[in-house]
Order: sequence, then structure tokens, then C-alpha cells
Amino acid sequence: MPVSEALRRLSEDPRFWTGESATTDDLDPRELRATFPVTGGYALVLDLDLATGERALGLRGPASSEPAQLGRAPAEGPYPAALRWWELDLCARVIALEDPTLPHPGLVVALLSPFAPATPEDDEATIGAMREAVGPDVGICLDINVNFKPSEAIRVGRALEPYDLFWLEIDNQDPHALAQLKSSVRAPICSGEQLQTIRQYRPFFELHAMDVVKVDVQWQGFSAAKKVADLAETFELNIAPHNYNGHLSTFQSLNLCASVSNVRIMESDPEQTPYRDELFTALPEIADGHMKIPTAPGWGTELNEKAAKKYEWTG
Repeated sequence: MPVSEALRRLSEDPRFWTGESATTDDLDPRELRATFPVTGGYALVLDLDLATGERALGLRGPASSEPAQLGRAPAEGPYPAALRWWELDLCARVIALEDPTLPHPGLVVALLSPFAPATPEDDEATIGAMREAVGPDVGICLDINVNFKPSEAIRVGRALEPYDLFWLEIDNQDPHALAQLKSSVRAPICSGEQLQTIRQYRPFFELHAMDVVKVDVQWQGFSAAKKVADLAETFELNIAPHNYNGHLSTFQSLNLCASVSNVRIMESDPEQTPYRDELFTALPEIADGHMKIPTAPGWGTELNEKAAKKYEWTG
């Protein structure tokens, strides 16, 4: 199993991704090592130190017990470019095929992405190919997450101007830095998925540091998310629910969309575990790129406990 049960539990805690979960008292350090078999007996090995936030990435060969180090970095970075982005994407898909219990390649990508920073050159070639493939009528949303400081993100945004992005998504905890980016590129800026409650969003809104507001219902709860959407409305901003999880998350996000008037678009993740549909009593209804608002009681779907028991992970 590439990702230990302890590391999976940690990955479900938002504090793990923001560097706030620093206690390791009850965890065996071996549980914080993730070994990802790739091909031919080789494996990528990721070691995490929660006390310091340090990460190390190595490559272990078929005849080796310990990996050769590819890169090591403190919590705040910068991270060495040990992998190209397309290499990480390919490895993540291979790793996910090897372990069907992984929710989808996204967890592997999230854990290893600091060591595979995208470059403006990578983005331009990829986005150019996408635009040529889908034509001018399909919107392209590019999420560069936390991989760039504003100066590099500005380079990315300007390089991609010919391809007419639907938005450029980036996460930054400094509202002034994000406002600098927004004023320097033509593409609309989407941000906010790492923020919680109106107190964290307000400084960004007051600077008009983003064009579209990402709101994560699951991180902060429905009532807090609606308050953020209502506050965004007073600043003439539209929201986009951040929704990369299962169907319950989708139904909760749909209920938010139904309760406010300033929705730009809602995220949905089509690539998930093959048994996801079995886990819920009702599935999202999609037609022509639109998802129907649920009308059943509650969120509109319930957990199928019998199916959940069938796929229970016992460790």
C-alpha cells in the first residue's frame, strides 16, 4: 500500500496541507514514509517530518533498500524540481492503478507536486495543445495552486494570454500579493479554496484581489460557506464551489448553488474510484454540462451503508 492509513487520515485534515498539524507524538515515523512503485522495481519514496514540515523525495532502485535522494526542502520551500509535471502526472496514474484503494491519482499528485513545479514553458505548450484540441468555445481553467510566487505567476499568466483562459487559479495567503497578480494579467483570477469564514475572505474582497471566489463547503460548513457567498455578492463577486470529492460533496455544493444568486460555475471531479456510484442512494444528474439541483429531502442523497461496508478499509 503506497500511502499508509495514518497518512491518509492526515491528508483529510486541512491543517496537514497548511502546515499547522505539527504533532508527531502518536505516529511512527515509518507511517510518514510513502513508497510509490512506478516501474521495473523502481519506486518514488516520500518522507515527511510533521514536526518541522520538511519533505524529502528519493528514488529507490530494484536492488536498494534505501532511496537515493532527489530533493529535500523545508516547509516553506523552495522545493527542488525533481520531476517534470508531465512525469508526475504519469507516475500518479501508474501508482493509482497499482493501488485501487486510493481515491484517485489526486492524493499522489498533491503529496508529490511540490517536487514537480510547473514552468511557464510547460504550461504554454500544454494549454496551447488543449486550446487547439477543444476549439474556442470551451473554457480552460488552469489551477497552478501554490506552486508560484506572484512574479512567476505573472509570467505564466502573460505567456498564456493568447489562449483565452476561463480563469487562472492560484492560492495565496497574502491579499496584497494576489491583488498584484490580478492587476498584472488579463486572465480572470480565481482563488480562495484555502480560506475559511468571512474573516479570512474579507481582506481579499476589500482589495478586489480575485475575480471568482472559490468556496469549499466541506472545509468550513454550509452556513459559513453561504455567508462567504453572501459577502462576495456585496463586492460584486461570483463564487465557484470547490468540489473535488464524492457525490455527497457534490450534493452539498449544489445546495449552496441553489441558495445564492452569484454562482459562476461549480467544480466537479469525474475521475474517482470505480465504485463511487455504489456508495450513495442518488447520483448527480448531468445533461449538456449542467447539473440538476437536487429536490429530495436533506442534501438529496444519502450514504449507502451496505455498500460502504463492502468497501471498508480495515488496514
